[in-house]
Amino acid sequence: HDAVAGGFMSVGVKGTVLRGEVSRTAPDDPIDRGRRPSFWRGGVGLDRQLSSVVGLTAEVVYDGFGERRAADYPLVLVSPRVRRGEVTSPGLMTAGGTVTWRFHPLGTLSTLALMNLTDASVAINPIVSWSASSRLDLMAGGQVFVGRAPLLPGMPRSEYGGLGSAVVTGLKAYF
Repeated sequence: HDAVAGGFMSVGVKGTVLRGEVSRTAPDDPIDRGRRPSFWRGGVGLDRQLSSVVGLTAEVVYDGFGERRAADYPLVLVSPRVRRGEVTSPGLMTAGGTVTWRFHPLGTLSTLALMNLTDASVAINPIVSWSASSRLDLMAGGQVFVGRAPLLPGMPRSEYGGLGSAVVTGLKAYF
């Protein structure tokens, strides 16, 4: 198992929750240890209810396991950490935020935006949710990705470039 030391802090200041975390990891996996004998991770974020119907969450994260150059992202993406879901971005720095607007007692519009600060690529995911009943929500939205597309397959120039865009729909059932 990895050796990890770190800390987390959360504090409320005049209606805003500020949070931060930092950790140092010494990987146990020989592949990961070969890439990075140890690495830092850290992040700062805030949560704020801007009004009775609008909320905001924002965060900036540094992951020392990531790479500085998009051409080196495949080194991260083949790691066991990615298969475990531990790595959220192959770059060093990511910023993200969500704005949620309750436009009706039964309806919400949420937009998530992520930016890889290493390569300036962006993912934007707006979604509308409508409560059809106490046990069923209807959802529709999209995914828009912006960034430099790969020149060749397997040779990324950005995290989100070349992924295209999509329209999504869904049902959320509660049991």
